[in-house]
Amino acid sequence: MPTKTTLASPEEPKRPRKNGRTRANNEGSIFPYKNGWAGYVWVTTPEGKKTRKWAYGKTREETHEKGLKLHELARKGPVVTKCRSSRTT
Repeated sequence: MPTKTTLASPEEPKRPRKNGRTRANNEGSIFPYKNGWAGYVWVTTPEGKKTRKWAYGKTREETHEKGLKLHELARKGPVVTKCRSSRTT
C-alpha cells in the first residue's frame, strides 16, 4: 500500500499556526513549569559567552513581562547571570 506524502507547492499557502502566536529571533521561550510559568532569554555574559537567563512567574503574562525586561537589559550590554557569594568558608 503506497503512502501519501505531499509537499506544499510554492503556490499553496502554508497552514497557519494553531495558537496564532509567534516569537521573534532571540525572544526566548515561555512554558508551564511547576506551579506557574517559566521562561528564558538568551543573553551575553560579561565574559562574552551566550547563556540562558531564567524568569519565573505565576502567570504567563507576568513571566513574559519579566522576559521583556531581561531582553532590554541584554540589548544594553552584558548581563550578569550568577551572583558571587561574598561569604568566605
